[in-house]
Order: sequence, then structure tokens, then C-alpha cells
Amino acid sequence: MNTSKLWSFCGLLVLALLLQACEKSAEQSLTESSLAEQPLIVVEDAFIYELPPNQIRAAAYMRLTNNSDKMQALNYIHSPVAENVEVHRMFYQDGMMQMRPVQRLKLNPGESKQLESGGFHLMIMGVYEPFKAGDHFDITLEFETGHVVTVPVEVRSPG
Repeated sequence: MNTSKLWSFCGLLVLALLLQACEKSAEQSLTESSLAEQPLIVVEDAFIYELPPNQIRAAAYMRLTNNSDKMQALNYIHSPVAENVEVHRMFYQDGMMQMRPVQRLKLNPGESKQLESGGFHLMIMGVYEPFKAGDHFDITLEFETGHVVTVPVEVRSPG
């Protein structure tokens, strides 16, 4: 093989390797940007039930999913519709159903938690105005990591 053909072959080989490297880099960038666009915390199906007259407390339900690679702890919740919002947990003790506030709701990486009746839920206390079916309002969830999620909550008819 003569020298010019060898150089041509080497040049084509280098070009092919560069193109392959660029293609992999573009795929990696696309994957990284897709991951970056995915929310760290996903909140789904947030709702409460319509309140009876003169009721100033309500329970909110939703599903929380931690898409990050770090434990996320929910430690502060607020809403413009009430004086206070807390995480509460229902449990049986001495044959009776009990409810207690929870200081931090932990979500491990990849974990989902269903906030539901009879388990973990958000207690909305000191409601300023009664909720009616079809209403919507926001609750803001703040996590220890500094991540903040504002959640639209739907008011549903009971049953």
C-alpha cells in the first residue's frame, strides 16, 4: 500500500471515529437534558372534599413521587386559603384511631407516597372561606433540599 493511500485510510478512520464520538455525545446530552427537564418531585391528583357549613378543617390527598437521587423531606407547607397546613398520620393505638402531626415526611429516591384517608394526609386548618365543589386553590410544598412545588388542589363533592 502506498503512503498516500495509507494517509487517506487513516484520515477516513479518524473521521469515522470522530463522527461516532459526536453521535454518542449528542445522545448523552439529549438524555441528560431529558433528565434535567423531569421534575424532582411529582405531585398527582391533589384534591380535598367540599366542606360542610362552618367547617374550618379539611384533609387534602395526593400522590407524591421523588424522581431525584436524594432523599427529599417535606418540612413546610402553606396555602393562601388557610392559617396552617400540616402533614398528619392516622394510626390505630389501643383499639382507637389516632391522628398526629408529622414533622417531616420523607421520600426516598424513586419512592412514591399516597396521601390518603386513614394514612398520611395534609391537614388544612383555619380555612378562611368554605370550599365548594369545582373550586381550585394552591398549596405550596417546601422540602429540606430547597425544592419548592406549588400544587393546584381540586375541590370535589364527597362520595
